[in-house]
Amino acid sequence: MAILSAPSASQLTYDHARELVHHVLLVGDDEAVRGSVELAEHGKVLAEPAAGCLIPAARRILAQTHDVQTGDARVGDVRLGLVLCGGNTTVADLAGQQH
Repeated sequence: MAILSAPSASQLTYDHARELVHHVLLVGDDEAVRGSVELAEHGKVLAEPAAGCLIPAARRILAQTHDVQTGDARVGDVRLGLVLCGGNTTVADLAGQQH
């Protein structure tokens, strides 16, 4: 999906990512679109898949750090915050990207 990747990164961005990013989580296009649909249906927020990918990513992180049954953290004091960005989409765009 073209909107989920930048064609290049500046040297400054690359240097910061290399120093500060320790783990990358990949989310597929279909998951990202489903995340956008979930944000629209449940959060009443229309966000492009670049933000929709946060929903499946957050679920993966929570599954790794919390007991699914109780919701209790298994790994210390875990806090997860999501920053939604990218209102550059329409309902028609999302409908056309769903598989």
